[in-house]
Amino acid sequence: MPSVTSNATVVGDASALRRHVPRLRIASAIAPLFGALVLVLCGATSAGAGTLVSLNFTNFGTVQVDLFTELAPLSVANFLHYVNDSLYDDTMIHRVDTGLGVIQGGGYSPGGVPVATFEQVNNESWLHNRRGTLAMARGGDVDSAKSQWFINTDNNTVDLGLAAGQGYSVFGWVVGGGMSVVDAIAAVPTFNYDPPFNQIPLQDFTQQDKINGVDPTPHAVVLASVEVISTHPTFRNPISRVDVNNDGLLTPLDSLIVINSLNAHGIHFVDPFESNPFAYRDVNGDGLISPSDLVVVINSLIANGTGNPAPLAMPQPQVSSLAVVPEPRAWVLAAWCILALGCLIGYRTRLSAAAAA
Repeated sequence: MPSVTSNATVVGDASALRRHVPRLRIASAIAPLFGALVLVLCGATSAGAGTLVSLNFTNFGTVQVDLFTELAPLSVANFLHYVNDSLYDDTMIHRVDTGLGVIQGGGYSPGGVPVATFEQVNNESWLHNRRGTLAMARGGDVDSAKSQWFINTDNNTVDLGLAAGQGYSVFGWVVGGGMSVVDAIAAVPTFNYDPPFNQIPLQDFTQQDKINGVDPTPHAVVLASVEVISTHPTFRNPISRVDVNNDGLLTPLDSLIVINSLNAHGIHFVDPFESNPFAYRDVNGDGLISPSDLVVVINSLIANGTGNPAPLAMPQPQVSSLAVVPEPRAWVLAAWCILALGCLIGYRTRLSAAAAA
């Protein structure tokens, strides 16, 4: 079962990792040709398309969400139906449940008028409701989802679990810095009106205002619009291709994730159910996990250093091999990267030795 966490676990023992790194360096030069040959022999097509959308909140900012087109196709198509018909424009967040850890929208205008809805959508509950994931809201019938959605502000793996297909359809996740906006919305005080507005967030509003009968409509948290930004190869990080684990940083760990994937599986096609789909290891978006993906990350580390990677919208150098000549200070950074990787390998070796003893 895929996990929504962006944390990666080192795969394989340290000795296998040490043996594999030199092979990756050699293979990096022939990886593109090998990948092309495999594609031709297998008659495979490139990876499918994913969709990046922007939720634009009045007074709060923008939340970018990567929709899992292949993992939850029915839910994604349903969501985009509402987006394309502008039915989410000028709607409100009508529920913030800090106990469960969700913000919920997609159902009502700020005046409480329900949005027009389409047919119900079959449940696709095979991904966990981890923090940052986007899921469909529904009634008691598991196949009753229509327009409403929610974003998990906590890890709801247990509370909104997958037992007997009774979970909630996760069909996307917040990327980039969007969770700071979500958390800000979750921090807005809530008030109890008639259902379904018994946990409605209202800005600059007090309990005394409620008692005095002040109109809550101008105080609602408004979703001004939802728009499709772009499509991208499935499971490729839509914010920055080199930030493999999508933690907002470019570090040697991003290289290690690709190394571990290759160590465990060799050169392989992107399979959404093969392992964690939220580690975007197909860095170059060619549908393969290959040493060329590792090369792109390493060259970016050498050229740009660690820190916040530039988004895809910004120009990025296209590199195909390790045959680059960085500035002297970049060599220092590369040495630090190698040292960090060596320390990690050494740590794993000591753990293995201690376990064997």
